[in-house]
Amino acid sequence: MSLRQLEQVLKNTLGREKSSYLKQHATNPVAWQSWGPTALTLAQTLRRPLFVSIGYAACHWCHVMERESFSDDTVAALLNEGFIPIKIDREEHPDIDAIYIRAAECMGVGAGWPLSVFADSNGHPFHIGTYFPPERRHTLPGFKEVLRATQKAWTEAPAEIELHTKNLLTKLREQLSVRELPEVKSLAALTTGTASNTVKKEVADYEEMFTYFGEDRVFAHLQKNYFDAKFGGFKFHGCNKFPSTMSLQLLMRIGYREDEHELLEMSTLTLKGICSGGIFDHVRGGIARYSTDYAWHVPHFEKMLYDNALFIEVLVDSYLRTKQGCYLDWAMVTADYLIDEMCLNEGGFAASQDADSEGIEGKYFLWSYEELQNLLSDTDFAFIKTIFAITEAGNFNGANILYYKEPYEILNQTVLKEKTACDRLRRIKRHLLTVRNKRIPPLTDEKVIVSWNGLVISALARLGTVLSASTEFSSKGEYEITSHTVLAKLGVKYIAVARKAFDFIKETMFDKKKQILYRRYIDGEVGVMGLLTDYANLLAAGLDLYESTFDMKYVREVLEILAVPLKYFWQNGRFFEQDERLPLFIARYTDMYDGVEPTGNSKMTDVLLRLATYDKAAMISALSENVLAAPEDLQKEHVQSNLASLLDVGAVKEKAFTQGTHWGTGKYYARYEKMAKAIFIVYKDHLARAALPYMQRVLHDYRLGMKVLTLHGPITKRKPFTEVIASSYRPGLICYGGKTTGKPYAILCLSDRCLPPVETADGLRELLARF
Repeated sequence: MSLRQLEQVLKNTLGREKSSYLKQHATNPVAWQSWGPTALTLAQTLRRPLFVSIGYAACHWCHVMERESFSDDTVAALLNEGFIPIKIDREEHPDIDAIYIRAAECMGVGAGWPLSVFADSNGHPFHIGTYFPPERRHTLPGFKEVLRATQKAWTEAPAEIELHTKNLLTKLREQLSVRELPEVKSLAALTTGTASNTVKKEVADYEEMFTYFGEDRVFAHLQKNYFDAKFGGFKFHGCNKFPSTMSLQLLMRIGYREDEHELLEMSTLTLKGICSGGIFDHVRGGIARYSTDYAWHVPHFEKMLYDNALFIEVLVDSYLRTKQGCYLDWAMVTADYLIDEMCLNEGGFAASQDADSEGIEGKYFLWSYEELQNLLSDTDFAFIKTIFAITEAGNFNGANILYYKEPYEILNQTVLKEKTACDRLRRIKRHLLTVRNKRIPPLTDEKVIVSWNGLVISALARLGTVLSASTEFSSKGEYEITSHTVLAKLGVKYIAVARKAFDFIKETMFDKKKQILYRRYIDGEVGVMGLLTDYANLLAAGLDLYESTFDMKYVREVLEILAVPLKYFWQNGRFFEQDERLPLFIARYTDMYDGVEPTGNSKMTDVLLRLATYDKAAMISALSENVLAAPEDLQKEHVQSNLASLLDVGAVKEKAFTQGTHWGTGKYYARYEKMAKAIFIVYKDHLARAALPYMQRVLHDYRLGMKVLTLHGPITKRKPFTEVIASSYRPGLICYGGKTTGKPYAILCLSDRCLPPVETADGLRELLARF
């Protein structure tokens, strides 16, 4: 086919795609192509540059650029005549997105979505931006002028573009193969202007802090310079504030282990600030992606699955540490939201809910003064006006976002201290939810992403287990429950949902014959080969389900799935993010930086060490030690190198790790020698098993401080755990001298020995208090 014929048949191909985000652009006059060899071949044949636009279905500014530019015939003509336009759903291809994000950082560009990449016909970038308005606006260049200027440079200065691309590619490959962030060796660089990137400044700042002031000063530095002592959270992103659940989880766990009350207070203040603000959906539950103000009042309304899953985890941690019922209450409300609105019939969970409905940001979640006045009685309306920041003028575009006037702690001590007030507020919220459900809802992106589903399964399994183990619960929120029986039923419900989701993914998205876990499922079809995070989060979810149910099938399935990343992702002491069977794009890379969600390396290490608890001599133990060695090299150059989940298993001593991509931690670490490595609960028959919950309640009081792994079954001679699984598929076994009485008992095993068994909950509580 001639070039002329190729140009004539070039058209928008996104109509045949499964991705909701790609389908949103299927009717654009732009001749969009999906990412893949076909589009690259077109670019090479036509000798055109690529314009690669990356976003996701719930992205507000992606919608804005679609309406303003990609639906415009003039813009479409510029793209179709001078470029090969490609659309990428970053949730399907986070590996490609991550490489372009790192390229943007190399160029000093503040990356975000929509990400707008200009690249050569091989996909190698030479210019990157984010949102462009159609015409110049303030300091932002217009998209049309950017397209014209880029096409002119491609035609008239190809040698310059080729040299620039080559230099950028070299720098990018160096960073992907060695480290994730630019190196800045001295704070002096900040004063000379050589560190123009905000990330560079923060990395340099932390390196100097560790070098000259000592590790114990880092949290003080963060608290002084970044922590918001009024509303909680960290001021890292201009006027925006993110929930930073990974960071909060680290604060909570380190504070618990080191008895650092200040760290715990930073975490709890942040959680109460979030749950008081508009970022938390007070009518339905769940949190939005971030707040556009420091007070958590005005959200960016999209809701992401991974944010809410991790939010449940940190709320459960806070409940275990403080025993304040509000945290468990918020966790249950968020879990109910996920189950009712995000859980699909097949069992998996949808990826996100949009910020926009009917083309207007936040419309679904907003309330006018008059609407509330008409919906409620005079007394109810007056009541919620004392609680929420409701005014005639509104607090967002003339309407009202519901958020507490006062922080939760103050509100709980005043307005909501009476049970009648709590009952009344719950009744009003239920009425508002009924009304809101009649509105046109925002789009739900119903693709099932394995890695995010793994996070939800873990969160629900853990929440369900803690509920089953809770003997008392008092809250002034959505739930007013004191009965252990009711709590246990809720726990069973959450665990059942988690089991269904895991089983669906294992049966539908894991091809045992091909040894492929597919990343995405939608409309009955699987697609996109899984990345390391998909395997790692699903494996961790399987172990969490085992701990919640004692069903050995989950351990067997974990070992079956684990064989794939060990074979196709592992190399030279670390796991790469991409399957080696995938076509190579620029470079295979490994990610050691936990961000808004844990990295694959972090989770894989957690999985390996948890399995190694049962059989230290097994191969998985050696692998996990190699993984631990990898970040130590990075640690010499960046205090931000981290495997944050290691703090959860206590595998590393006196190592500085960080949690989140924009701040560092000090010498706080898990003291492995003093920690319980495992708790084994042993029982002989079903009658003894009935007494297990009493042991479990004790264990979950301590679970924040150590990893509890529970093994059950009859006592026989000692066998390695993996050997038992591989040979007989029967419950794992633990050896201890003496005969069983038929009662359940617990054995506490430390790093170097196992202690005598205890048969009562009080005996186990006393034993755990010593370690």
